[in-house]
Amino acid sequence: MKHSRDSSSADTAHPPKRHTSGTHLPDNVSPVATPSGSAALRKLNKQYQLNFHNDCNKALEQDAEVDLGPLFNSYRLKYLRLRGILQDQRSQSGQSGQDDSLSQSLPSNKHINRSPHCTSAVITHPLDPQVKAVMESEILREPAGKSDEQIMMSKIDAMVKRGKKLSASGGRTVTQIHSNIVVKTGQGLDLNEVAIMEHIHRVSKSFPSPQPLGSITYNGMTHLFMTFIEGTSLQELWPSLSADLKTSVRDQLNTILKNLRSLPLPSSQLGSGDPPRCKDVRRSVRCSSVPIHNEDDFNNFLLSTMKPRIAQTYKEFVRTTCLHSRHRIVMTHGDFHPRNILAELHDGHVKIKGIVDWEAGGSYPEYWEYVKSLNTMSSVEEDDWYHYLPVIGMGEYCNEWAMDLLLETLVT
Repeated sequence: MKHSRDSSSADTAHPPKRHTSGTHLPDNVSPVATPSGSAALRKLNKQYQLNFHNDCNKALEQDAEVDLGPLFNSYRLKYLRLRGILQDQRSQSGQSGQDDSLSQSLPSNKHINRSPHCTSAVITHPLDPQVKAVMESEILREPAGKSDEQIMMSKIDAMVKRGKKLSASGGRTVTQIHSNIVVKTGQGLDLNEVAIMEHIHRVSKSFPSPQPLGSITYNGMTHLFMTFIEGTSLQELWPSLSADLKTSVRDQLNTILKNLRSLPLPSSQLGSGDPPRCKDVRRSVRCSSVPIHNEDDFNNFLLSTMKPRIAQTYKEFVRTTCLHSRHRIVMTHGDFHPRNILAELHDGHVKIKGIVDWEAGGSYPEYWEYVKSLNTMSSVEEDDWYHYLPVIGMGEYCNEWAMDLLLETLVT
């Protein structure tokens, strides 16, 4: 039976983690009950001010040029959740005629994420008319007095609950909510892929990637809407394909990658997003904290988080002797593996339907696609996918791959 995935499916080689500048956002911000809901809100503000100040100082002590944006975002989302719950509890107490007091501690994060009462919603990317039309057609039996935001959130929850779950991994789900729309739901989703998919659809009408349809965040959860691409992951189909069909897959992917690499770049800077930042997915995800303008900057980024025991002279030798800056900068997927390729097998023929999961995509040196397509290769597992890599489309860069294996042992 066929199933589908979208560009934001969470089945990446290394599940993305939010880059938090080495800090940990405390989960125990829980105002103690007071006789006044206003006092609880004041206490929440005071606690968040103190915790945020401390975490900023810790991050800056480690790196004075660190990108604090992810830390700001993490605090903002948790603050909005907790404040929304406090405000709702206060209004509920007032409506019932009870004393305006709060429980001894706020609900756990798990409960907060499911809370239907938080009214703080942020549309992080404008919702497409298709998504709005589907939401408007959703009929709910909701109690009177709910705000428009609460109704919208309830509708999204209902559509996701009733929809067809296409994949679930790493705390994220991809659900088909309409014949032409899927939604990816999860905490801390990296929305930089929206920028790269939007760019692809601006400059190409035929490239087989999903089109983003907007995103919204509430209760700490982000919902990213995009067009549905029907197909089965190549990872699932691969073991059953004959050598001839695998060759056909390779030939089709060669054409797709040639087309991708011929597209104009979205910015003069490397990476993707607004502002553009580079990303290096290994055991964890490293994100650049400053703009990357050329390959020399990119090489410095690759060496920016070396293990403490690595000598500065050794690092300098690697940078000046082993890393080069002669490569073209091209459009790159950055996670080109069978699980991120949708295909259809019909009447003895295989057809590539779409390329999904663009979280690691953007403008990168031309060797990056090849190197990252090999980052899950195992020396102990039998897998002939690597014998069919579309190297005509992505190029073959064995020296750069060997260099990347060395980097793997040096960086944190």
